[in-house]
Amino acid sequence: MHRAAHREFLGSLGTAMVAAGAYVDDPTAALLLVKSDAAESVRDLLAGDPFQQHGLISSTDVHEWSCAVGDQAAAIRGNGA
Repeated sequence: MHRAAHREFLGSLGTAMVAAGAYVDDPTAALLLVKSDAAESVRDLLAGDPFQQHGLISSTDVHEWSCAVGDQAAAIRGNGA
């Protein structure tokens, strides 16, 4: 019911949203890669998600992550291609 608004919201985050998607083996859960300076900023940003506003998110874990290797590692880190 709120999926279209949720996806529109995630798309509206611009460069802060690196990637997002549901887990294949558990479509009730998802992984979001978000660029931010602080965990609390991520929580504040995601507070505007329609899924959050309608009580469809039971918990949110925020972890700092370091992208070390991969084709897109430098771009994800924010230091070029």
